[in-house]
Amino acid sequence: MSKIRKDVLYSVIDQGLISASNLGIGLLLINFSSKEQYGYYGIGFSTILLAIGVMNALVTCQMTVNLPQKEPDDKKRYCYSMLLVQNLILLPFWALFQAFVLAAYYLSMIPFDLSIFMSVTGFSLASSVFHAFFRSYYYTILSSLKVMIIDIINTIVIFAALAAAIILGLKHLHIWAIGAYGFGALIAGLSGLMLSGISQRVRFSIVRGALHEAWAHGKWALGGVVVTWLQSQGYVAMLTILSTAESVAEANAAKLFLAPANLISTGLSSVFVPRLAILRGDNEHHELIQMARKMLALIVVITASITLISYVIKDEVIERFFSKEYSDIGGLVLLWGVVFILQSIRSNASIVLIAYKKFRVITLCNTVTAILTILSGYFLIRTYGMPGSIIALASAEALLAIMLWLAFRSYKIERV
Repeated sequence: MSKIRKDVLYSVIDQGLISASNLGIGLLLINFSSKEQYGYYGIGFSTILLAIGVMNALVTCQMTVNLPQKEPDDKKRYCYSMLLVQNLILLPFWALFQAFVLAAYYLSMIPFDLSIFMSVTGFSLASSVFHAFFRSYYYTILSSLKVMIIDIINTIVIFAALAAAIILGLKHLHIWAIGAYGFGALIAGLSGLMLSGISQRVRFSIVRGALHEAWAHGKWALGGVVVTWLQSQGYVAMLTILSTAESVAEANAAKLFLAPANLISTGLSSVFVPRLAILRGDNEHHELIQMARKMLALIVVITASITLISYVIKDEVIERFFSKEYSDIGGLVLLWGVVFILQSIRSNASIVLIAYKKFRVITLCNTVTAILTILSGYFLIRTYGMPGSIIALASAEALLAIMLWLAFRSYKIERV
């Protein structure tokens, strides 16, 4: 079996582990907590995804596209300096957030339960970003097997924590679930650090240089992440403001059906992006485009197949695994399927542009569609309720996919 096929296999298994963890948490909250608690968990998880996306833009994505140009002897030092850059960016904001939560509680701005949930979410956010760094590192050095190893550890820890919660009959399961997610990420991240062997003494001047290099393209990538989050996760905020936490729970419950498709798409992208960056560094432009097309075809076929299967079996799954409160979410599954297929097409265009470090064009296109998502989402939620938010997202993904592919076709790629 070729190296790339092995890496794809490891990545698919790895994404299955992540999907199982997310599904386990989702089913635990759906069956043993209130809709409101599950809605709060969805808000916390969305915040974690935003933080991971921000650090990906500023740190890990830049590491992926810049590492092929580094000298062999400098590669581990460069990667470790990028980990330090990530810590320098994240930790001050994390400390400020925890101080804000503490102050808000003592000033009676938020109740005790919410303050604990926010504080635990902050811990899980930092742990998840740490874990995500090593997942990206191993994908960048084409070692998908080690990604799978650390995520096996992550999954074991999460399921052990969930089992303990059920056995002990704990209350406030949304707090326990978000904490279990973060604890699993912390243990997996530490395991990734030990396996990597990148820890070493690094002069601050090297870290500063890595930060400046990352910021050169990272500022545009960061803008892209923020507007992408507004587009893809904005439905959570809009539903929270315009509707209720319960509506967030319903939307996320339907999304659970298609979690494997989303995660497999992410996993395959993680395998292919470093290879696209290497091809771009070697000026193998034709091969890069061919690989991107094959990746798109594979992801679309997988996503469409999972969507079809999920829609066919939705009624039986809802009856067996979901509480009666979620009996009407069947129609939402198909809507999410359309969203994920369109996201796959959009992501493929983004990945090709990222390989050429064209972060600016991605951000500008995404800004347009993010604004349209928010505006259309407001009116569609007012008109159709919670399904309107998913319709708005699907429309925006379709428009963004068209814009990015047109931008790529018309954009003159600089040959480097």
